[in-house]
Amino acid sequence: MSDSGIFDLAQTEQMVAVAEVYQSDISKVKTGQKAVVKGQGFNGELQGTVSLIGLQVNRQNVFSNQPGQNLDKRVIEVKIRLTPEDSKKLQV
Repeated sequence: MSDSGIFDLAQTEQMVAVAEVYQSDISKVKTGQKAVVKGQGFNGELQGTVSLIGLQVNRQNVFSNQPGQNLDKRVIEVKIRLTPEDSKKLQV
């Protein structure tokens, strides 16, 4: 028997998307800037605002599986606070 449960609860009224921005493009990103989020896990686009720009350069974790893709890009994590309306679109 496990004590991990069958599901997790979360506060979903205000969701945050985490994006990986190439180190070469990070100078174009500013806190408070409007952002559009696209992904394979949902239809359409989500609107949000950049809430946090990371300070550490990391190796890329998200890949598009395109032939010839550079898999050794350096990225900075950016958090995007989704609008309440778009946060609701992701609730199950």
